[in-house]
Amino acid sequence: MDFDSSLYERQSLFILIFLGSVFFGNIYGRFTLPLTIILLPFFAIYLRTIRFTFFSFLPLLACLPVVAQTIAGYPPRKADISVYFAFVYSSMILVGMGKSTLDDDRLRLGLIGGGLFISLVMVLSSVSLLNALDDFYEIKNSMVTPLGSSNYLAVFILFSFTVALFFSRYIVASILAIALFITFSRTGYVMFFITFCIWYVEKKITLSSGAKKILSLLSVAIIICVWILLCINVDSLPQSLANRAELWREAIDQVTRFPLFGVPRSEYLKIFNGLAWDPHNSILNLLILVGVVGLAIYGYYLYIVVSTFRKLAHDSLIWKSIYYAVSVSLIWSLFEVILLTPAYDILLAVLFCFARSREKDLGIFVSTKIQPGGV
Repeated sequence: MDFDSSLYERQSLFILIFLGSVFFGNIYGRFTLPLTIILLPFFAIYLRTIRFTFFSFLPLLACLPVVAQTIAGYPPRKADISVYFAFVYSSMILVGMGKSTLDDDRLRLGLIGGGLFISLVMVLSSVSLLNALDDFYEIKNSMVTPLGSSNYLAVFILFSFTVALFFSRYIVASILAIALFITFSRTGYVMFFITFCIWYVEKKITLSSGAKKILSLLSVAIIICVWILLCINVDSLPQSLANRAELWREAIDQVTRFPLFGVPRSEYLKIFNGLAWDPHNSILNLLILVGVVGLAIYGYYLYIVVSTFRKLAHDSLIWKSIYYAVSVSLIWSLFEVILLTPAYDILLAVLFCFARSREKDLGIFVSTKIQPGGV
């Protein structure tokens, strides 16, 4: 699409509003739905962005192991159904907004603006409670918005912070950093440090592509080793980390019992008498819910999404910042369930729609440029 066309100017405002709605979160009522999903039918029809491809249904196909669970005699209960919504929402976005696109400037505006918006909502909704609370976890749990609470808010604020930092919007980045700090998300603080290190290396140090790959692989290996060591050394950990590591160990045991197709979440809840809602690890969460089969399908979908971001990152600062923001959030997902949560998966799907359209536009531009006699 021609970004200078009057048609695009009209459509881009609606697409920008749609992107911003991801950061708003849920509308609570008789039925609780993300605002993005409520808006989707109207925007998709008005903007004519509907696209049907096999890839669009990959997230939904990752739910197929649920059929096997039902046949095997342990079907999901009514309370389990909500954990599969993220699969459905992703496919709905990929179909409904499949032809949507947004230029780099407006995309940057939407992502940074979204982070500032939820930061403001978080502060306004919790500021009256802070003086009345003394306990750390009471303060942490008071950070609640329609998007989510403490740790989950930190994921989206850090996403926006990454974009602002890479674009040298240091005042905005500082505001988002303060907002991240007052989420009281300790894992968020660690991910903030990792993000800053990535930005510093990109900004200040010149590395060859080969050196970057080696550094990336080494970083991933270190993170995985740290995760394994935490699982092994439960007794020597601080209480918070020890509780999390215990969840991981119990989740691994559950996965070994039902490796292929997984089990409904209610079966996992029995381990802790309903006190632990998830294993605080996205990979283990996927393995529990949909087994190796579902993880393979979802993993392939995620690989294509991240690879597309990475490809565009070579020549675009906005996509470089998105690629690194997603990469850090995937690292974070080893310690929290981030993947397979509605708002995050919706954000990934929306960004992938933009990336795919951008990739197509670039492909058309290059092919037009090299054809003899082209206009």
